[in-house]
Amino acid sequence: MAKDSVCGMDANPAIKAVHKGKPYYFCNASCKETFLKNPEKFSSRG
Repeated sequence: MAKDSVCGMDANPAIKAVHKGKPYYFCNASCKETFLKNPEKFSSRG
């Protein structure tokens, strides 16, 4: 299972964003929102 790039928890495959062609998955909408505000900060974690 994928890990949430923001908080490190197990991600929900239904909650997804794409950044520079790569999909990122999140445990909840709040983490997705945080990622979208600053994707460069979190994309290296995923």
